[in-house]
Amino acid sequence: MNSYCAVLDLFWFRSKLKQTEMECEYLKRWFGSLTEQNHRLHREVEELRAMNVGPPTVTSASSLTMCPRCERVTTAASPSLAIPSQKTLPPQESEH
Repeated sequence: MNSYCAVLDLFWFRSKLKQTEMECEYLKRWFGSLTEQNHRLHREVEELRAMNVGPPTVTSASSLTMCPRCERVTTAASPSLAIPSQKTLPPQESEH
């Protein structure tokens, strides 16, 4: 009986080791993809900083208007510089 239990224990340990090795490989690949994505995002941030793109400045709240349809805040002087509000709308379904 002891040898049978030893065989079962050995089988269980090998199965567990194989599962752990597979999980380790998966995590290594995931870490690698996250590292690549992190580098890409850092490059994008640096590019945006180099462009010196900032939000438009508004001097007073009385010069703001709200578009009721798209819920964007715009300035009276320049409606083309729309600032998205905090609320986002779900994407519209395309008609067939």
